[in-house]
Amino acid sequence: MPKNFAMQSNFPENHHAVNLGDRRGRALWLAPGQAGAPVRIRLNGLLPYRFYRILPCRGLFARTDRRGRLRARLQLDRATLITIEPVV
Repeated sequence: MPKNFAMQSNFPENHHAVNLGDRRGRALWLAPGQAGAPVRIRLNGLLPYRFYRILPCRGLFARTDRRGRLRARLQLDRATLITIEPVV
């Protein structure tokens, strides 16, 4: 099993994931199979019961569950760098 929790998640075939420098967020390079198709992400290993901001999506926030798992659905027109940062 990979040590990088993001790599255990359900992502489109074309993606890359890295931890942010503070180890509290993630940066994801996602390429949807089809332009405008919904992309579902699930990240494990985040802080439990915390809100996270998903950029560059305007106003999109998600909350993790008690296990620190974040789930979100995005609609991407092309390959995009997504950052998931904790809200202070």
